[in-house]
Amino acid sequence: NIDVSKFHFKSFLEGDESWINGDTMRARAVTLKGNFGLSDVPQFLAQQAKIPVDLRGKYIVFPATKLRASNGLIRVPCLYFNGDRWVLYFSWLDSLFFDNGRVACSE
Repeated sequence: NIDVSKFHFKSFLEGDESWINGDTMRARAVTLKGNFGLSDVPQFLAQQAKIPVDLRGKYIVFPATKLRASNGLIRVPCLYFNGDRWVLYFSWLDSLFFDNGRVACSE
């Protein structure tokens, strides 16, 4: 059981970066103590009222889980706010991860 209100949502970018690749994002998530995965998403969705309002317009990556699509490409789970609630989607790991991305950090 996790309490979403106890998480800090941090950018995985450093310095003046505006984007990084997926492998770098995943490595930084570990350093930031934000290496959560798909198994944690249901608790975030169940407690979505506790996700800070200022994160709307951003996305939250759960980089501990990598999923292989039928075409062989790797995806990672993410949450985004669709106007009235947070929803799950899967981003290509080979994509660029931009400055509006965050990881949920336990410290």
